[in-house]
Amino acid sequence: MQCMRLIFTALYLAIASVCVPPSSSAAANAVPADFGFPVPAPEPALPDNVEAFEPPLLNTVAEPEVAEWTRTAGPDEAIVMAGQGFSARSHLRFFAQGPDGPLQFDRTVIAADNIGASAILPDKLPPWSTYLVWPANGESFGRPIAVNRTDAWWVGPDVVVSGDKASVYGRNLAFKNGREISYIYLKPAGAPGQYITADSVNPYRVSFVVPPLSAGDYELWVHNGHAGHFGWSGPLKLTVLSASPFSHWGLCS
Repeated sequence: MQCMRLIFTALYLAIASVCVPPSSSAAANAVPADFGFPVPAPEPALPDNVEAFEPPLLNTVAEPEVAEWTRTAGPDEAIVMAGQGFSARSHLRFFAQGPDGPLQFDRTVIAADNIGASAILPDKLPPWSTYLVWPANGESFGRPIAVNRTDAWWVGPDVVVSGDKASVYGRNLAFKNGREISYIYLKPAGAPGQYITADSVNPYRVSFVVPPLSAGDYELWVHNGHAGHFGWSGPLKLTVLSASPFSHWGLCS
């Protein structure tokens, strides 16, 4: 009997996390707009070391629907989702893209009721990459959510002159959740712009020096180096003045 229990336990664990091979059919790949992800217009060429990301476009239905979820997690860590339409038989489909190409996994939830579910991320996901997660009941997939996707909240100060130092605040702002790489793109509305070298980087704040720019309002976009064209966050508004408003008081040189 003990031997049979071990066999059944091994089978359950194997079924709970199944690697799903890429479909051999000519299924279309998704574009950021399919998931409601913003992209600069026009979008610039991505830096060379930004990870490729080519998720599939799955047919989705209204439920299960996720309203809030764990936004930052690594392989073999737990995520929690709140929403509606879950059940004890719900499962999740994960997509990520590593150096060897796309990866897909199905995993059963470890706990669920109608308004939420929790699950353990597959341990074979690339560390700190962006993961797409589709909640599902049987073959009915809900709209996907993203874990570890760039998430810029605000920029401060948001009124500057060229040469000022400013910072973007948020989460998942850095490549591999580190302290070295983050991409800032500054552009006028509807026109091309320029990448700005980050002055300091961590997952929650990226600082930069405002380059020489004409006075006006600019869109500020952030990319953490993961998820290819799906990895942008923005736009945040940055207003550039021709001179400091305090210069006529002799407070600024």
